[in-house]
Amino acid sequence: MSLGVDIEETDRKIDAPGIATRWFTEPERTAWEAEGKTPAAFFRIWTRKEAVVKAHGGGLAAGLGRFSVATAEDGKAIWPTSVAWEGVTYTLHDLDAGPGRAAALATAGEPRRIRLF
Repeated sequence: MSLGVDIEETDRKIDAPGIATRWFTEPERTAWEAEGKTPAAFFRIWTRKEAVVKAHGGGLAAGLGRFSVATAEDGKAIWPTSVAWEGVTYTLHDLDAGPGRAAALATAGEPRRIRLF
């Protein structure tokens, strides 16, 4: 089973609008807007995307714009539990990394139970 994990500090200064424009898909930008463009929502999307590309093994150059880890409907963000990319389904898990952090885990293939210790 391939897996990828990403953890980010959410209180650092970044160009969130610029990053979202360059790396987020339209559905992800819509979800971010539905969440009020908060840092928490931005980093939730970002950690999910990075976890998927790490599980894939291709890194950022593999194409962050080729899959979506969030969308919105009727002005409300939707956080899917899986995403299909290049014929593989990645199961997404948002992780609690403590205050001031966002984290996500992506596993390739069939969903499995995740236990944290």
